[in-house]
Amino acid sequence: MLTEGAERAHARGVAGSHVINNMGGPRSRARTERVSECYFSRSPGAVETGCYVFGVHESVNDIEAFLLDLARLAGFRGWRDIDRHIVLPDEKMMVFPLTGEGYVSADDPVEWIRSALILSMSNSTCYLPGGPRIFTRARLNRSIRLMSIKIDEFYELE
Repeated sequence: MLTEGAERAHARGVAGSHVINNMGGPRSRARTERVSECYFSRSPGAVETGCYVFGVHESVNDIEAFLLDLARLAGFRGWRDIDRHIVLPDEKMMVFPLTGEGYVSADDPVEWIRSALILSMSNSTCYLPGGPRIFTRARLNRSIRLMSIKIDEFYELE
């Protein structure tokens, strides 16, 4: 005999929904887990590549122009000049949000630009070196830690 909720789901034609498939089991068995950065930091195969932080004030309307102005203060003439001189990681990495505040030297505009570039190429879960640079407040106003996992060492493969 189906419960009232399962009957409604079945009547709507969603017989393969999670309501029917998960019937009978206690809710405590159905759970989701977030991958914790501390799990990887204890592993011999995890390599942390750094912490990156940036912030764009709400009064800034054109973020890309703001970054180019910052680049000019650092002695760069444009995006091509920035790409030639600022070295970015060249492999995909996992992104972990920092719970505290990140730190970038306030005296070095090159590090600020590097952080902004890495943040613009990172979504909520990974850093994509070949991906587009997306200069939005949501991407730039955060603090992250990048971590690379060497699979052979992590799983102790030879």
